[in-house]
Amino acid sequence: MNYRDKPELRERLAAEYALGTLRGRARERLRSWLRDDAELAREVAAWEARLAPMAQAVEPVTPPARIWAGVERQLGGAAHKPFSFWKTLGLIASGAAAALLGSMEAFPPRYPELRLPILLQQGTADALVDIAGTRQLETGAVNATVTTHYYDGLYHEIFNEPEQAAVIADTIAWLDSVMADA
Repeated sequence: MNYRDKPELRERLAAEYALGTLRGRARERLRSWLRDDAELAREVAAWEARLAPMAQAVEPVTPPARIWAGVERQLGGAAHKPFSFWKTLGLIASGAAAALLGSMEAFPPRYPELRLPILLQQGTADALVDIAGTRQLETGAVNATVTTHYYDGLYHEIFNEPEQAAVIADTIAWLDSVMADA
């Protein structure tokens, strides 16, 4: 399939990827295209930014117990907590990051003023945010406790990747350590 010269197809694929409705091999194929196609990555990011406010506007709904029982059966009987909070957090963080991009040029000289704990998480295949900026913040925030995790091969939306469990585990571990120090 040649998606490059079909703007409507590109737009639909970007939207489905951002929504999380693109599954299986189609999602994996799009992920591989994102590595080499910065314009497609920008289209996905634009959809993520458009959708982020909707995640904030929707009240969480607890599914019936029979639904959770079915999910647990499919997962091998292990009790799992829903990741809706983390996906929402990821969308909010993406939206906040997009909003901050405009002011980032004035920010590096002020890195030494930062005093709060900082968690930096970035996919190494992120085509939207240059990893050099993350490294600059990591080394420039000399008065803050900075924890950094780089996820090999992951893209911009690290909380929506198949490896999200590792990203979430790192986030929880960081939150636990910050709260223990508080």
